[in-house]
Amino acid sequence: MINEVRTLLLNIDGTPAVPADYPGEEFVPADFLAIVLPQTLLHVQQLLFGHAPDRLMLNYRLRQYMTSIHASRLEPFVTDLDPRITYWPLRDTTLYSPATFGVTVAKVAPTTADLFPQGVSTGVSFDKLLREWLITVVNATDVRIQQTQGGFLDVILGYVISGGLSNVITIPGANLGFVFQPGIGNQWTYRYITRPVFTLVDILQQLDQGLSDASMTVLFSGGEPYTTFRNLWFDREELPLRLNAILLALTYKTRELR
Repeated sequence: MINEVRTLLLNIDGTPAVPADYPGEEFVPADFLAIVLPQTLLHVQQLLFGHAPDRLMLNYRLRQYMTSIHASRLEPFVTDLDPRITYWPLRDTTLYSPATFGVTVAKVAPTTADLFPQGVSTGVSFDKLLREWLITVVNATDVRIQQTQGGFLDVILGYVISGGLSNVITIPGANLGFVFQPGIGNQWTYRYITRPVFTLVDILQQLDQGLSDASMTVLFSGGEPYTTFRNLWFDREELPLRLNAILLALTYKTRELR
């Protein structure tokens, strides 16, 4: 299976669920079906990705994880399953571009008026990196904000126009805002993308503190290659290899379930 290790770690149906230009997106075979993990392995997956990660969080972490594995002596454990790797060497650099992150606004046709972002978000999420809202001017006094990605919000707020622009409207719970040019029926999509709060060092600390005995028993049972993964995990000197060992052990166990 092309991109087998990445696909197994992602563990989402192969049917396209996001646009091809979605940040960090890589090829997943169309016939791949998500595998139901037992609680012991689900616990490991949640420590690695979060309890309810969005697609962008998964892509971001997988870019970090797969880069770490390919840059290490454990790369053969990836190519042994299938040498067809479409994302390595790295070509897509969108997740390293500052332009990918922050606020972007797009007009929804036939809107021609402008909406201008205001403020900087101070909110953080441990699971979701992308939030998006649909902004609609309902009438001469009300604007509607509907969250379409990254949460649940549907609220109507009042506004007034002065000097050709509305007052500043704050998106509840987001510490983000906007002003807009008047026009009943005008619509915009307002998107905010941030980076993960946790670094890979934080993830490793989470694994050290949160990985249960039951999960480790399942991860490392069954002889090779699990003996190698287990030995690397308990080797406290090589931090990247310890994380890679958990990633590969989870991959191989998920593959067995498939």
